[in-house]
Amino acid sequence: MSNFDLKKYLAEGRLLKENTVNNKYVVKDEELSDSYGDFYRIDTQKALDYLSQFDNEDVDAEAFINDDEGWGEFEQYLEDVEQMSDEELEDAMRSEMSMYFFSDEDSLNEDVDPTTAEAEAQKLIDVLGVMVEPDPNNYGDQIRLRVYPDSKPDDRFYNSRSAQGFSIAVEDGKYLFSSAGGYRRSIEPIAQLFGVEPNYNTGVAGRSNIDMSLKKKPIDLATVKMIVNYMQQGLKDESKREADFYKGWSNPD
Repeated sequence: MSNFDLKKYLAEGRLLKENTVNNKYVVKDEELSDSYGDFYRIDTQKALDYLSQFDNEDVDAEAFINDDEGWGEFEQYLEDVEQMSDEELEDAMRSEMSMYFFSDEDSLNEDVDPTTAEAEAQKLIDVLGVMVEPDPNNYGDQIRLRVYPDSKPDDRFYNSRSAQGFSIAVEDGKYLFSSAGGYRRSIEPIAQLFGVEPNYNTGVAGRSNIDMSLKKKPIDLATVKMIVNYMQQGLKDESKREADFYKGWSNPD
């Protein structure tokens, strides 16, 4: 084992993905990168700039970033960050910071009863007629659900990377809007509804998102239906835009 080169082994195990960076938060780690391959890390200042927008009396992004048991553990266990999209990495950072400030050891060990979460999801499926699933990371006494307006309940590929969707929490029988991601034409009216600015820096053309997970907004069932309609109409508008763009186009070959 004296000739075993750990860095070479790790580099070869990256399956030739070293030179692909899919998001704006990741930079090349010059100290670790060498002739065997490139290694990456999250730029903490960029992460802080993003997370600081959620600062309030209970949340301090800088404190989270500077804590080895907060940001330090998050970085330690996160793999292949360069392969994640902006939205995926933002979701991960935001979720970790939320858990850091609002979850203690006891609450993390008190998982939501899966049958309760599934029952809440089924209620919305029956009313909306679209796919709704419980968040697999539900914990504590708050149920989180993901709604996919463009998919029927029996669709197999409802959660593909291109799928539109939005997240809500259920607390004491009331709905709280958390986040949404999809086509710009879908997200803009939702952002206007809540008085926030969409994030267009998603790394995917024509896509945007909004994030209120640390400042959730109470909504009623009528508003849930409205958001579904906004996203379904956004898909129709985007499909028409693409059809108009390619209308009359012919392959020169």
